[in-house]
Amino acid sequence: MSTHKNTTTPLALLAAALCVAFGATTPAIAQTTGTIKNSGSVGAVFNISTAQTYYYATRAFKAKQDALCQVTSSIQVLDTTPPLAGSTTAFVRVAANRSGVDSDDGILRHFLTSHGISGYQPTVTRTALMPITAGQTVQFGVSLGGATAWEGASMTVQTTYLCY
Repeated sequence: MSTHKNTTTPLALLAAALCVAFGATTPAIAQTTGTIKNSGSVGAVFNISTAQTYYYATRAFKAKQDALCQVTSSIQVLDTTPPLAGSTTAFVRVAANRSGVDSDDGILRHFLTSHGISGYQPTVTRTALMPITAGQTVQFGVSLGGATAWEGASMTVQTTYLCY
């Protein structure tokens, strides 16, 4: 009788399944134990600018080993002159800066929809799996595209991540 205990976590299994579904290679970490290598949850406030695409809420950390990170970012915009109700020009993706290189999850997008009333707009939340490599300096947050109508508005970004 085997005394081997399976230490693969449900999140690691999910990560492996998603890698297969999207045609990526399964990271070695998804096949081993579920030890958390890095984690954090941080909020930050930014002014939206069409000159800026990436907004990083987390502090930078140095990856000690290769990992797959589950990153969830939520944004909420405070605008005194929002676009017309139902406007969906701006979109959000989960973003990562890896040693100075900006990128996003690249999977479709979630749209920021205006309710047309001055004040806080509906929250948008998105989760993605983001791979990191040992030695990289990493930050997580959001990329915001098509935000011309939101220029100058205040945006709160809350980002939580767990790296396995």
